[in-house]
Amino acid sequence: MSQDQRNSDVEADVAVVEPVEAVDTAPPQQVDLQDQLQQAQAKAEENWKHYLSARAEADNIRKRSEREIQNAHKFALKDFHRRPAAGEGQPGKRNCGGHRSGRHR
Repeated sequence: MSQDQRNSDVEADVAVVEPVEAVDTAPPQQVDLQDQLQQAQAKAEENWKHYLSARAEADNIRKRSEREIQNAHKFALKDFHRRPAAGEGQPGKRNCGGHRSGRHR
């Protein structure tokens, strides 16, 4: 038998073989574990999305708080020069050195 005849015989043998359909031969326990794995992965992805959302919200709250504090300082200093000092500009009242009652001891 020549080399060409052998190659053609092998090719013929290969052509005759029909593909076998994939059969799920995994044991039931493995199938359950695969389902549990898929569920755990889905839950992990959901939790990751919740984490990212909460982190973004916390960052927004922090930035908003910083901005509000800066604005409070800015507006407090802006109007500070317009406000009269304690007891100034009000007839009949005088600065009593920090006494709250307004009476001089």
